[in-house]
Amino acid sequence: MFDFLYELYWRYYCSLSSLSGLELLPDELLVKILSYVSVSDLFYGWLNLNWRFNAIVHSIRIKEFYTVPKQWHSCKNSNSIVESLRYLASQVVFLHVDESIPLDVVKQINIVNCSHLRILKLCETTAGQLDVIQAYNFPYLEHLSLVQTTISFEVLCQFKSLRSCELNSLEIDAKHSHLSSSIQSLALRWCHPWDMAILLRHFPQMIFFKVFIFLSNSVVHHPIVNCVHPNLISLDIHFFDLDSSMNEADNSRYGCISELLASISTGKRIRYCVTLVDMVNFNYEQFQCAVLKLNFVRFSYRLIWLHRFQPVPNIDCIRQIPLFNKLKLEHIGSKATLFRSIWTDTSILSYYNQNILI
Repeated sequence: MFDFLYELYWRYYCSLSSLSGLELLPDELLVKILSYVSVSDLFYGWLNLNWRFNAIVHSIRIKEFYTVPKQWHSCKNSNSIVESLRYLASQVVFLHVDESIPLDVVKQINIVNCSHLRILKLCETTAGQLDVIQAYNFPYLEHLSLVQTTISFEVLCQFKSLRSCELNSLEIDAKHSHLSSSIQSLALRWCHPWDMAILLRHFPQMIFFKVFIFLSNSVVHHPIVNCVHPNLISLDIHFFDLDSSMNEADNSRYGCISELLASISTGKRIRYCVTLVDMVNFNYEQFQCAVLKLNFVRFSYRLIWLHRFQPVPNIDCIRQIPLFNKLKLEHIGSKATLFRSIWTDTSILSYYNQNILI
């Protein structure tokens, strides 16, 4: 009993003596300061000091990030974080669990208790966590990021407050034809070219769209349907070549790039950014002809080569093509090399080229 009282005495005495300066601060400033403290530090360091600090702790909107593996360096530490997160779950508005955190640790996080979440970012999810990602569990959710997970479009449409979303892929079938989402910003890590028209139709309020499209001969190709989107402002398309080991160019596979760009309405306010990744034997002149025909007002492109697959080609030869003459080296590293262009009005470039030919 003495040891317990002695420990209790020193806990409160040391806390109160060290907090004497902080207690002079107004509540609004203390809330601002403590909003940067981790959930475990709030739970073990600031809770139950006195009635005032209890009220302050319970009024904080917690932004909790789990991005550093050393936060989970021991079982005891992971248990303390999970326990504190469980106790203060209703105050968490931003939860981000990075891919560097082991999956067995991710399983310990019960996200369903965080009912007031505005932003949820999970690089890996368990089947149980995916099942509870429903609108009735997170009625205030505004941003959802599940970069390694596929989610049903029907589930996504139930979130009325959701404004931005980042997913690995999206499940849409015929039974969803009557549904639409109010999401304004969408990023998909996996998509087929012929799915673009379907996606644009189901997201009528979308303003920003970033999509990764993988090209391969092993996939049966479907017709690409033309589409017009009333609100789209920015379209960022990444094309990946899954058959990068081929020695000869396949015009039918690369032709779908031009076909896809031509299928989307070329509104003057839309920013088009195209990224070509590991394009082997790519016909840049053919790509230029397709782009110039569309008269993009704001067009930009990036060329990326991953060193583990393909060496960087002769950039000087590519720069001789008018569309690529302003190509600039932006990054060169051990894993990849990146070239980027400035924003270009292709209608002006097309007019200039026509005068040269005349």
